[in-house]
Amino acid sequence: MARQKAAARDVQVDRNLGLVYRNVDGFAQMEGDSEHKTAAREMLEDLLPNGVHGIITQTFDEQHVTVDEFLTRVRQDYADTLQLLGTTPMIDNLERLNTRFGEELKATDVKKVPFSDFKAALAVAQEEFAKLIFVVCAHFLHEPDERNRVLAPVIEQNERVAAYIKRRGTNPEIDPNTGEVIEDQDDDADDEPVDTDVTPDADPVPVTE
Repeated sequence: MARQKAAARDVQVDRNLGLVYRNVDGFAQMEGDSEHKTAAREMLEDLLPNGVHGIITQTFDEQHVTVDEFLTRVRQDYADTLQLLGTTPMIDNLERLNTRFGEELKATDVKKVPFSDFKAALAVAQEEFAKLIFVVCAHFLHEPDERNRVLAPVIEQNERVAAYIKRRGTNPEIDPNTGEVIEDQDDDADDEPVDTDVTPDADPVPVTE
């Protein structure tokens, strides 16, 4: 969660690696014999014998290293194949994305805290909140109207959260200073290159035999 830009970039690397595989595999699956088919099969059997699934399911750091190794080998050993199949621009794009991925993996949020600390603080907060609700309900056991009045902010909060989840399918992000929902903001200028590099129709392909 402290590397959100890297998480977004990971999706792009996955898609573009899938695009490279799918493009080369298209030549490998051609009917009949040809120079293109032979070259494509040799490259895939050597570098991606099990497709891309085993790569895109690695951890961020592992995947970055694996893709970097793939790029090094494909440029060294299969430059002629890339030229023959017209895949060099795809490899260039994948390398650019993976380079950014590596840079963004190093850029963590300086405000982050260990997840164990977060879990411990959350457990304390939930317990104290439960105690508060219990005390209010016990104190106003025979005064339901007064109890509902005191608990009105909690009831309203629950209703707002439920409505947000129904509308967006996820929990809202709350500003701790105001208690208001932080609505999605448009990407700033620094993120524009991320969008322009996305290849929407290049989803990762599954492992093939």
